[in-house]
Amino acid sequence: MILTVTANPMIEHTFSVEVNHVGRRHRVASPVAQVTGKGINVSRALVALGCPTTAVVATGGVLDGVAGQMLEAEGIEHRLAAAGNC
Repeated sequence: MILTVTANPMIEHTFSVEVNHVGRRHRVASPVAQVTGKGINVSRALVALGCPTTAVVATGGVLDGVAGQMLEAEGIEHRLAAAGNC
């Protein structure tokens, strides 16, 4: 079992477009939101490799309600540590 720690997680939004034309408007094909951070990214890679891992994530503010749901959806075992709102 590998334990990872993420002290400063964030929600990353990724937008992709079919074709990029300079100077023109683009339509987003498939927006994706993921909770990320160094420890979470390591746990994500370990899960992909089939290694047992638990991500410990400091949460607060917006991440309180969202981080756990997003990690569960990806199949990443996790523990949330409330950091409070400063």
